Amino acid sequence: PRTFRLALPAGPQFQASLPTGAGWRVDCYGDLSDIGSEFVGKTVAWNHTFDEYPKDICKAGAQLAWTKAPVHLETCGVPMYWYNHGYDIDFIIEQGLKYHATYFMPKSTRLPEKWMDKLAAFCRKLGYRFVLRQALFDNRCQRGGSFRFQSWIENIGVAPIYRPYQFALRLRQGDHAEILPLPQQDIRQWLPGDVWLDFSVTIPASFQPGYVKLAAGIIDPQTQQVKVKFAVKEQFPDGWVPLDGLVIE
Repeated sequence: PRTFRLALPAGPQFQASLPTGAGWRVDCYGDLSDIGSEFVGKTVAWNHTFDEYPKDICKAGAQLAWTKAPVHLETCGVPMYWYNHGYDIDFIIEQGLKYHATYFMPKSTRLPEKWMDKLAAFCRKLGYRFVLRQALFDNRCQRGGSFRFQSWIENIGVAPIYRPYQFALRLRQGDHAEILPLPQQDIRQWLPGDVWLDFSVTIPASFQPGYVKLAAGIIDPQTQQVKVKFAVKEQFPDGWVPLDGLVIE
């Protein structure tokens, strides 16, 4: 059998966005069917998912725009409309994750109860989600010296972060604490998948011989407060993740 699609005028075109650092946005995400006509059946009528987005993203050269700037998905109608009209929610979610989306805007509406688990899982995958899996470091070092720090961090989301926050270590000895930002680690390069950190950390001269507690966090470089929390249970209320410590000799 042959399939015919209604040749409607295309909607707003995508523009290549990598030179300016802008991402892209669509406002009919989830569209799988049109009303059709007396000549074209509803199941084969033009729709954004099949006839607009794949074509325009490729023609604009925007397939990798998500690595530099966010992708925003606004729904076509609302998810309840999808549900009532028999749309394939698994396929819709699959498309959203394929585009490495950061934002999902379903508008202000009641969501289908039977789809809540799937929609919640979808939202947990959007954007970035950093898990600090493991940290390895020397347990002793000389005063004023340095120690080696290694860590496995996994981004289990589908996109990177786009703001230049910094990975940092906090050293604490009694009432004295210092935060050591590591600006050589550009966390905007932490794409989905694994990140392995390996660097040398110099102990500030203000620390005395004895035990020093160590913690890790992602901070705002201006305030030095944790801005992005790791997706782990083991963390202080202020967002720092405790990593045991080391002894200064």
